[in-house]
Amino acid sequence: MGCSINVINHDADEAGRAALSFSERAFVRRDFNSAFELITHTKSGSVTVEQIQNLVQEMHPDGQYPSTVELSEYEVIPGKPIIRVFLKSSINGSNAYYLIVVEGQRGTGYEVTELYKSENQFPMTYVPRKSFK
Repeated sequence: MGCSINVINHDADEAGRAALSFSERAFVRRDFNSAFELITHTKSGSVTVEQIQNLVQEMHPDGQYPSTVELSEYEVIPGKPIIRVFLKSSINGSNAYYLIVVEGQRGTGYEVTELYKSENQFPMTYVPRKSFK
């Protein structure tokens, strides 16, 4: 009987850069082709550029988008190659919060797997949240 141990080495800054890059491309510039390149599911063909565009537009039903987004906090999911990255922005004077879930490891890069938007900060979970430096 064999035993296997997998070690996951995370780099929160690298994960943050991936989430921020996606957010700037998708939410600020609305360059969906460029944002699409950072989506994990593009390799399997299960997501299209049009689906990403539609999702981002649904997240902003009034047609208002942020002019900037900034990293706020992150949660490393224990035992998984996943980091939840929290970003914040302002849209016409109102706060907007984004949660971008990225998958990967230090040195191999991170790709976006999920994205969410809220008018309120996302609630705390069982995982400790840390601030970006």
